[in-house]
Amino acid sequence: MKCISWNCRGLGNPAAVRALKKLLKSQNPDMVFLMETRLQKSDRKAKSSLLCGPLSNMFMIDCVVANGRRSGGLALIWNNVLNIDIIQSTKNLIDKYITSSNIDFSLYATRIYGFPYYSQKHLTCAAIKDIYHDRISACWLIFGDFNLLLNSSEKLGGNNIDYHHTNLFNENLNYCDLIDLGYQGSDFTWANNQTDSYHIKERIDRYCANPNCLHSFPRYNKKHLLRYTSDHNPIMLEFYSSNECYHQNRHHKIQRFEQIWANDQDSVQVVKNAWHNSMGDQPMKLKQTLQQIAN
Repeated sequence: MKCISWNCRGLGNPAAVRALKKLLKSQNPDMVFLMETRLQKSDRKAKSSLLCGPLSNMFMIDCVVANGRRSGGLALIWNNVLNIDIIQSTKNLIDKYITSSNIDFSLYATRIYGFPYYSQKHLTCAAIKDIYHDRISACWLIFGDFNLLLNSSEKLGGNNIDYHHTNLFNENLNYCDLIDLGYQGSDFTWANNQTDSYHIKERIDRYCANPNCLHSFPRYNKKHLLRYTSDHNPIMLEFYSSNECYHQNRHHKIQRFEQIWANDQDSVQVVKNAWHNSMGDQPMKLKQTLQQIAN
């Protein structure tokens, strides 16, 4: 099962919709969780903006419209391989039970969009704790944009981190027996798109799982993908069953340069570091550099 979570920051313009379609085509996920869609179910183009190819199922939470401006909005899209039962939903989360029509697995998954304002961040932890009480012995995965940091290494630039909220988040994950699944790729998932001393990056998007989930799915791959039109990176998680191998040469996809890499600051730095550290002649250095940026 492959899942993508992305704070897309609005799907009301053609460029954002094209970026979503390109992401889905390149990654071919089974399920996608989108935050800040700024869409409502009544919007004429809502369905065409979200559904793509085999992802033919959709569940939406309407955005909020106030003073002519839109904010929030959640969407979950998935293919017919997965069977999804929605347990509860609010403007900040979608909680569900997932089974598969062709793979023997089941798990509870909570998609969360953390409260963005300082005075409300504790409500994100409270919501996680409320769900945990029903998941103590279950296989549970939780992910999305938490709008919270675990430590100072997850922020670059700007003011010092708020240790009150950082400690609260750490205590919350420990209490709920949740483990951060780590990542490959860029160290951060959000950037404010400013320059010089005003440039700030943070890792606020993540996947977490409890021990029962990791026992059921011990083999997984977690990546921070490249940013498209949003200021957030999409994050991808893929679970592998016991009869699947992560390195399957017979299904190996040829790696090619993606034009979007040229416009991504993180990718430029990855190329510089990879080229400098790669060994061998020019073809070998090119191969190793492409492998680094693709990861």
